[in-house]
This record gives sequence, structure tokens and C-alpha cells, in this order.
Amino acid sequence: MARKINSMKKAEEARGRAASGNCASASPTAALYLAQLQPRVPKVPPPVPRQQIAIQIEEPPQVPRVVKIIHTDSI
Repeated sequence: MARKINSMKKAEEARGRAASGNCASASPTAALYLAQLQPRVPKVPPPVPRQQIAIQIEEPPQVPRVVKIIHTDSI
């Protein structure tokens, strides 16, 4: 990866696009200034009104179920 970066820098220097290999990038003061201009309040959508749903619960009868037990012959 470093070899690729070095070769790209050399190619740019040969074409005259870069002044030197160790040039510093522009200071980030403009970006920081623009970031300070933006409001810090997050945009929150308004709350959605809740809808009430009526539910009618039918209770099962309280009668126990009959269970038939079948015994098998022991082995």
C-alpha cells in the first residue's frame, strides 16, 4: 500500500500538480467555523398521537376438562 502511495506522489510531482511530497494539508479552521454555525439542537419529529383500541376478552368456562387415562400392560 505504501509503495502505491509513493508511486502516486511521484507521478503527481512529475506532472507538476504537487509542490512537494511533505506538504501539509489546509488547516481545518474553515470546517470548524462552519460546524460552529450549525445549531446543536437535533431535529426531532413531532410525537405521533396514540390510538386506543378496545378489546373484549371472552373468558373460557371454568369447567375442568375430563381426562381419560389408559394404562398399558407392564413389560
